[in-house]
Amino acid sequence: MSEGSIVTHLLDAARAYDRTGALEEAAAGYEAAVVEAERLEDSSVQAEALRRLAVTRHRLREVPAAHSLAERSCEVAVKAGSAVLLAEGLNTLGGFHLVEEQFKQAQEKFRQALQHSAGGSQLRGRIEQNLGTVRSSQGDHTEAMVHYQQSLAAFLAAGDEHSCAIAYHNLGVVSQERRSWVDAEAHFRLALSAADRTGDTHLKGLVLLNRSEALVALGRLPEARRAAEAATGIFDELRASAELGDAYRVLGVILRDSGSLKLAQARLRLAAELSATAGSAAGEAEALRDLAVTLALAGEVEEAVKLLVVSTRVLGRLKPSLQPEAVMEGNYPAAVRAWGELMRVRDLSELEHAERVGAAAAAVACELGWDAPAQARVRMAAFLHGVSPDLIEAAELPWGLVESRRACGDCLGHPDRQDSAADLPPEAQMIGIVDRYDYFRMPLPAGRGLSDRDALSQMETHRSSWDAGIYAAFLRSRAA
Repeated sequence: MSEGSIVTHLLDAARAYDRTGALEEAAAGYEAAVVEAERLEDSSVQAEALRRLAVTRHRLREVPAAHSLAERSCEVAVKAGSAVLLAEGLNTLGGFHLVEEQFKQAQEKFRQALQHSAGGSQLRGRIEQNLGTVRSSQGDHTEAMVHYQQSLAAFLAAGDEHSCAIAYHNLGVVSQERRSWVDAEAHFRLALSAADRTGDTHLKGLVLLNRSEALVALGRLPEARRAAEAATGIFDELRASAELGDAYRVLGVILRDSGSLKLAQARLRLAAELSATAGSAAGEAEALRDLAVTLALAGEVEEAVKLLVVSTRVLGRLKPSLQPEAVMEGNYPAAVRAWGELMRVRDLSELEHAERVGAAAAAVACELGWDAPAQARVRMAAFLHGVSPDLIEAAELPWGLVESRRACGDCLGHPDRQDSAADLPPEAQMIGIVDRYDYFRMPLPAGRGLSDRDALSQMETHRSSWDAGIYAAFLRSRAA
């Protein structure tokens, strides 16, 4: 066996161990390949072996060592004059930062990798995909969509159907996040076809599961149930506990929306248990959120509120990224949206009122020249104005909502109170003004059922209760 064959054999043997999950053996193999490649002065093989060793060390949770090895791989790639190996190394470093939720550093490395990758290559597709994941993790679904579309274009040009299936799935997921259900379902159908052709059973299960959620939102419950049950079967066979928990959660939602509340509760409790066992905090929180809504429908409101506090506390902690532009379109973070779901099942008019107050309060903030993050905070606080400050505080909602709601005190959600509000913080006054106006406009018995003219007349009677500048901004926002 030639010397060149020996180093190739070492690298192949290490990769074989890697594929079976034997990480210690894989690491030993990659280390041997690195030493042999260095002895032979084969920089290309050395750079690849270093990069694969870095990934293995990261999977073994040896984070500093993994970063050091990946950086060394990049240095050797430069020495070898290989743009592809350099891009691979930078992409690996970006992946480490992404897993560690260091999004700024991850984006920087991925952009550097992009500069050294060829257009239409499979590598370029993976880098664009990673950039999309960064933006999606930060809540910027519009920019994520752009990167995922570019990754799909690269995979199509490279003729990589399996990667195309993943790209279609990513496009479906980000469309779901944007509440674009028709687009999401279309992307999932394409992903399902590609996953079927490539034989990736786990990916097929994920696509079926996410497609079932889109179908629920589109009101196509029989199709949704078939898709969710198929996903359940796949994940049960694969013994994938976290994914199985997610599948039972979606089945619970479908049963709930079909009117089978007892069965729905059983599935959702099982979903929460499976997710907890698998260590999926997000999956457990989502299952508890959906169980809370189901219990509210069954009339168990007190227990529902308790569960919602627990679930939204976790959702707010796990998904703290906020895109003000999305909020201003009414696309609230999951932790905020969950309270809207509770409003929906208790009283649809309560949710509609909250939506109107949220949009109107943000419009006042805009007229006052507040920046986008402040407008988004006002909109969320206004949307939640009917929720007890104690519950918001217990849920530990981020984005300044606890502080905002505490500052507003118990003055909100009671627009019939006519006492002076001039000493309240500006945010509370904005919300209080639009809340009172909407109360006057709401039909009986929830509101006063007044015309726009009569409602404004009532508002004028108590105009001195509010800060003059804020009230003027309210009037301008209505005329805009």
